Amino acid sequence: MKLLPIIVFVALLLACYGWGLALVRRRSIFDKDFAFLSVAGLAFLVFLGGILNLARLAYPAALYILLLSGLAFLVFHCSANVKMLLATWRVNGYAGPDKPRLMAVQALPAVILLAAVCSLAYPLLPAEVFNFDDDFQTYIPRPLRMLQTGTLLGNPFEVLGFDTLGGHAFLQGFAMLGLPAEYLLGFDAVWGFALAGLLLLAIARKLKVHWIHTTLALLGFIAINPQSVNVSALYIGSAVILGICFASLHLLDQMEKSGTGDIPIVAAGILGLLLAGLIALKYTFLSFALTYAAIFLAGVLMIADEKRKALKICGIIILGAFLALLPWFALHATNYLIAVREIFHPPAVAIDQGVRLPSGDIAQLFSTRITNYGGWFLSYGIMVLMLCAIGGHACFSILRNRTAPLQRGYSLVVAAACMAAVTTYLFNGFVASPAVALRYSCPVLIAALPFAWLSAAVAKPGELSQHPPKAQMILAMSMPLFAIIFLGGSFVARIKLAYAQHMTISFPVSKAYLRENRTLTSPETSRLIREAQNKTAPGQKILAWISVPGQLDFARNEIYSVRAQGLMNPWVNMPLNGNANDMIQFLRSQGIRYIMLQDMGYGRFEESYREFLVSPYGGYAQVGERALYFRKMLALITNEAPPVFYVDGVTLFDLQQ
Repeated sequence: MKLLPIIVFVALLLACYGWGLALVRRRSIFDKDFAFLSVAGLAFLVFLGGILNLARLAYPAALYILLLSGLAFLVFHCSANVKMLLATWRVNGYAGPDKPRLMAVQALPAVILLAAVCSLAYPLLPAEVFNFDDDFQTYIPRPLRMLQTGTLLGNPFEVLGFDTLGGHAFLQGFAMLGLPAEYLLGFDAVWGFALAGLLLLAIARKLKVHWIHTTLALLGFIAINPQSVNVSALYIGSAVILGICFASLHLLDQMEKSGTGDIPIVAAGILGLLLAGLIALKYTFLSFALTYAAIFLAGVLMIADEKRKALKICGIIILGAFLALLPWFALHATNYLIAVREIFHPPAVAIDQGVRLPSGDIAQLFSTRITNYGGWFLSYGIMVLMLCAIGGHACFSILRNRTAPLQRGYSLVVAAACMAAVTTYLFNGFVASPAVALRYSCPVLIAALPFAWLSAAVAKPGELSQHPPKAQMILAMSMPLFAIIFLGGSFVARIKLAYAQHMTISFPVSKAYLRENRTLTSPETSRLIREAQNKTAPGQKILAWISVPGQLDFARNEIYSVRAQGLMNPWVNMPLNGNANDMIQFLRSQGIRYIMLQDMGYGRFEESYREFLVSPYGGYAQVGERALYFRKMLALITNEAPPVFYVDGVTLFDLQQ
């Protein structure tokens, strides 16, 4: 582990905090909520990222300006309050011999979090092994393309716009300003993990939960296996979800403190900003965001004494989320309009036998089977039942008219978070295979479960007592203990894996996989890909179906790197009649002059796509059919033309020859 990635990640965290301070326009740094303001600043950066990508200005210079601006905001706020800080130190000296001991005990959760972060940072900065499909084909090329071309757009053959709006790829660009791609895993697995843990501690302080319950909730958070298989948004998504919960609690506090008719505009706007940021990170968070927003907004209207004021607050939240998402939707507007048109006017000729509906298996999510990525489905299923119980109790508290509005508001946040997490779990189980459904749900569970455990440690909703009844205290302690006991071993296994192989991939990895990973990311392979690209005319489009498209120079040529799932995009609209001449005309209509193919190691894609054909789950077979069809068409086209370049399995063809 080198010093540079630590400096970059700390600088990014402080810059997010600075943007959060600027966002709320606070003059004092004492009412600071560091973690909350950091995630609020992060969401605001996602919003700015949409604007920069839409304007095609997301170059390194623009990201440096955002980073330095956040640090400048932080310095300004700190310098403006240095006198107050010194005065506070003079007033709040040690009151007696027991205070250091009390502070040490209460600092235990923070010490545990720091130890966990360090145990992950040391072996994962940098990482050495990545997912051949997800990382090499999608997640690593996206920020590289953005930094070299100023926008994430420019490749219709990948799934950008269907799996994500691009918020996470924009954030990854900050990590790549001064670091190579090997540090992208650490951006989420270390930086995102730390931010989510800090938010969990911030919520515990806000609820005034006893340090024992905070420690257990934190250990449970650490123990949950994230089912990591790539460098996409995982812990960063969990951090934003915890930020949404914190923002909701803060908004309810502001509503209670504000006078009649006074509207906490900033608090409501930040909640909308966070909801938008979550959606922009990845569409797998969409079900949680929509469900949470629907329950929370309906609940606010129900429990508020001033209905008109509550309606205005709900409007501000919705408007804030809409405005924050608007640049990202505008970025993909053309493709989305094409998709809508294709739904109503589907192609007359198709190789697929109709559209297959989603066919998940929800029952498997509660079975005793071992997951593909570690642990039992039943363990996660039991924790989902915990969310049902805690959320149900919170709903009962809301419906009780005897409780005060603030107490019912606290219960509303708990109910919304729990029910949204359960809905996400079941929805994913309906549309995807059990292993994939669990993997997509893990970031939500990692956030919702510890928040629910902390809420269970509060004596009564809204009273924020540190001394709940003994039976409730035992129950509140037993739930995170379950996760620690049944999932804690997976954390130890993940740490061993990280130290042994410098990776977090949860699925079994063979020695051949590791060997090919190192071969494909070696300087020799990178030079080979660049040598092939140098045979092309600058500025001409290249259709590249290779193992590591991130090794190409996106600034020299416009690159269309193929991802099998991207071939299903409605805006691709390629001919499916099996005619090679029609396919050539289609490629030329896209402005494509060169075709670059790779046939080496895990670059041999056909075998995995044939496995897709026999998948019992909806969508996989269609992807396999489309990928094999397109590969066949490219083979027919290239067989008739001599290659411009052919070395060690990398082949380049010129369609104009």
